[in-house]
Amino acid sequence: MVTGCYPDVPPGSPEAVSGRLVELVQDQSPDIRRTAVEALGKIGQPSRAVILTRMLNDPDPHVREASAIAVGRLQDSSLDQIRFVEALTDSSAAVRSAAARTLGDVGDPQILGPHLAHSLREGNLPARRAAVEALIELDAPLAYSALRKALHDVDSKVRQGAVAALGEAGVVQAVPLLTDRLLHDETPGVRGEAAFRLGKIGDETAVRELERVATTDRDPIVRGWAKWATEQLRLQHGSG
Repeated sequence: MVTGCYPDVPPGSPEAVSGRLVELVQDQSPDIRRTAVEALGKIGQPSRAVILTRMLNDPDPHVREASAIAVGRLQDSSLDQIRFVEALTDSSAAVRSAAARTLGDVGDPQILGPHLAHSLREGNLPARRAAVEALIELDAPLAYSALRKALHDVDSKVRQGAVAALGEAGVVQAVPLLTDRLLHDETPGVRGEAAFRLGKIGDETAVRELERVATTDRDPIVRGWAKWATEQLRLQHGSG
């Protein structure tokens, strides 16, 4: 028998397949690189996280987006989280959003909270939007002060994201702040988000304001969410 003719692993094993895919992520074609990155994510070997994270530097935005999604599928808590924070400033909105979701899935709030808070306070508009999206997923009360400030951001999407993040984290002390946005924000999306979140974490004081908004707000969607939130809180507190 001739020795040395057999590979170390079966040709169809995940190790062999991922080995071939690692070679393909260097291909000249961005479509091939993207497909290889997506396949590595589906195979789900944590050992490939470093390679996939490196692909966040790919010149093609579709490859970068695929790499951010693929790393999230690995569920590897040892990933380079700070590199993903940097990806929140990517020129592509799709990459920023994918990086935010991955941080929410596998990020460590203790590590990421301060970095995301800094992006939320000091970053440009795309970075602030992505940071607040990550904080919604991450459920990071460590960024409370930055989220509180973001409730008055000039951008309505940042304000709405801050409302959602505070509500998702269940920060009870934020109830008066969310009530303020419910009553005074100029954008219906922010007011509706505040109503929805108050329906989950509000108190009896919030019920009174929600009742008023349910009949007086100029936007029908906001009125609908305020009515829903009022009903939810009455059920929770056993009143009405």
